[in-house]
Amino acid sequence: MIPVQRTPLYEEHVRLGAKMAPFGGWEMPIQYRGILPEHEATRTASTMFDICHMGELEVKGPTATADLERLLTLSVSTLKPGQCRYGYLLRDDGGVLDDLTCYKFDDEHYWLVVNAATAGRDADWIRVHLSEETEFEDISSRIAKLDIQGPTSRQDIEKAIGAALPDLPYFYSEPIRVMGIDCLLSRTGYTGEWGYELYFPAAEAVSFWRLFLESGIQPAGLGARDTLRLEVGYPLYGHELRETQSPVAAARGNFIARDKAFIGKATVLRELSDGVPRYLAAIALDGKR
Repeated sequence: MIPVQRTPLYEEHVRLGAKMAPFGGWEMPIQYRGILPEHEATRTASTMFDICHMGELEVKGPTATADLERLLTLSVSTLKPGQCRYGYLLRDDGGVLDDLTCYKFDDEHYWLVVNAATAGRDADWIRVHLSEETEFEDISSRIAKLDIQGPTSRQDIEKAIGAALPDLPYFYSEPIRVMGIDCLLSRTGYTGEWGYELYFPAAEAVSFWRLFLESGIQPAGLGARDTLRLEVGYPLYGHELRETQSPVAAARGNFIARDKAFIGKATVLRELSDGVPRYLAAIALDGKR
C-alpha cells in the first residue's frame, strides 16, 4: 500500500483546524471555515490554496519543442517565451492520460504542470517518448505552489509582498522575487477568477504561506476549489476526463491543435468527424442542488 503523502504545509493546515482527507495520494485540506464561505470569499475577495501536491516536470534541450509537440495536443511551437497553454497528454488510442499546462521559458526550456495523482505515470510516459537529446527531470519535490485567487488577489498580494506585480496577460508567467527568493508568477488558475499562481522552493513553503496569511488572505480548501471549477465549467481528471475516453466527449475539440501530428490524433480526428455516443454538457439547476 502506497503511503499518503503530505505537502510542506500539512502542519499549517492542522494548526488552522482544517478538515483533512486523502486526495490524489496526498492528505490535503478539504475546508477550513466551510466550502460555501470559502467559495464565496474567492468570488468576492481572494483566498489562498495549497497546491504543492501538483507535479512539475522540466523538459529541456534542442529537441524539446519537437518532442512536446508530438506528446501534447496543444500547439507548442507557437508559444511565446513566458506564455502558458492548457492541453492533454494522450495514449496511443486517444485516451486521456492527463490534462496539464505547458509553460515555455524559451525554445529549449519548458515546464509541464500536471495533476498530483498522475504525475508519476505522466513522467514515465514522457520519458520513453523523448529524443536522446532532450533532458527531462521531475522537479516536483523541489517546488512549492500557492494559488491566490479572487478579484482582489492582485492588490492583496502586492500588500503582502510590498511590491507591485507585473502586468501579466492571462496564461502568461514571469520570474519575480519575494522576500529575496526567486519565484515564478503566473496567471493560470482553475477557479474562473482573476488570480495568480506562485512557484518557489519547497523549503520556503511555510514562510510564504504565513506571509500571505498574516496579510489577511484567507485559506481555502480543495472542496471550494472543486465547486469553483464546476461552476465555471472546468474539467477534473478522474471525473470529466479519464483514460478510457478521448477528450472529444469532454471538450468537443477544444485545446487540440488539429494541424499537427500528436500521439492519439487518429482517434481524436475520427471522433470529431463521426461523433461520440455521449458528450458532457453543463446543466444549471434551480435551488440548492
